[in-house]
Amino acid sequence: MHVWDNLSEELTPWDIDAAGPQTSKSIQRQLRTVEIIVMVALLGTVFAGFAFVVPSELDYQTFFVVKLISDHFPNKKDFLTYIYKLLLLVTAYTTAMPCIVFVYCSQYLRFQAIMLNKRIICLTEQLRNTDSEILLRDEDFQAEFHRRIVVFVERHLEICKSIFTKFLSVEDYRKL
Repeated sequence: MHVWDNLSEELTPWDIDAAGPQTSKSIQRQLRTVEIIVMVALLGTVFAGFAFVVPSELDYQTFFVVKLISDHFPNKKDFLTYIYKLLLLVTAYTTAMPCIVFVYCSQYLRFQAIMLNKRIICLTEQLRNTDSEILLRDEDFQAEFHRRIVVFVERHLEICKSIFTKFLSVEDYRKL
């Protein structure tokens, strides 16, 4: 999952309070929901892995490797079958991890976009509450407005770049 390792380095996270307390609470609530869903999925995966560890009379018919072990190593079949089934537990966990990382990274990018959008909305609301004739002649305001717009555009481009580079790299892995 090295594709996602440096996401927070490429897209420096804005503080969760950057878009105001209401947006912060909304993001925290959504993040809590995502965490609960991911934990339930992970627990389900681990329980499914444990279900494979428990010996069953159908193992010989269900798992080709168990049949292979039984046929070629009859003296050590119980031990080797148990080792194989323990590996299934690890496999279940490692199979779920890319999906979990994908969910966390996509939500990270989504929350950064929500904060950017909220800050743009706040700037727009400030403009509505002020006389536009005065603002047009105020050089300090114009300089600050220009600075903010540049920051917002740069941030938007950073988010888009992260989305395209990360998700296109996932598309490359899917083709393998």
